[in-house]
Amino acid sequence: MQVQIVTEDQFCGHQGNDMYDEEKVKYTVFKVLKSSTLQEFVQNLSQTMGFPQDQMRLWPMQARSNGTKRPAMLDYEADCNKSVSNITIGLTWKLSYSLNLVDRRGTDDVMLFLKMYDPKSRSLNYCGHIYTAISCKIRDLLPVMCERAGFQQETNLILYEEVKPNLTERIQDYDVSLDKALDELMDGDIIVFQKVVPGI
Repeated sequence: MQVQIVTEDQFCGHQGNDMYDEEKVKYTVFKVLKSSTLQEFVQNLSQTMGFPQDQMRLWPMQARSNGTKRPAMLDYEADCNKSVSNITIGLTWKLSYSLNLVDRRGTDDVMLFLKMYDPKSRSLNYCGHIYTAISCKIRDLLPVMCERAGFQQETNLILYEEVKPNLTERIQDYDVSLDKALDELMDGDIIVFQKVVPGI
């Protein structure tokens, strides 16, 4: 069987919904035995691509009912002995490699992706992913967004949830938790933020 891999660098420069354009992205295609376990696949991927295993993160890309395709979490410890064919049905895999040896994810955390919109150039910039507690207040994410965008820490930001193709909803209340601010909160949700620019 074939497994399509999209690396995180392909998210950079994407100017539309979701994380990449399926018609323009350059997949890396791997041939894998259906009986291969996830652990064997990751070892093979590590050797072939030259990334240390402990610095790689695999996220299956899942089609959602609202027409989006978003990264989902993979429980590597629980799934490492399952066959790749049982895990990959209908999925594209996104490979992320990180210099951090371990992603710090708690049991009640959610994985969010960040995009920064520049109203002057009318362009989107991918700003990576974060793991944060579901109970985290939106306000607590602002310093991370400012850091990722290279803004000063006290920069005023406007935030949106990318809900589905051609629909973003402004997040109005920064003092509520993520699960109250975002509609049907789940791993792979996207928050778009921009600097407040007077006159624009």
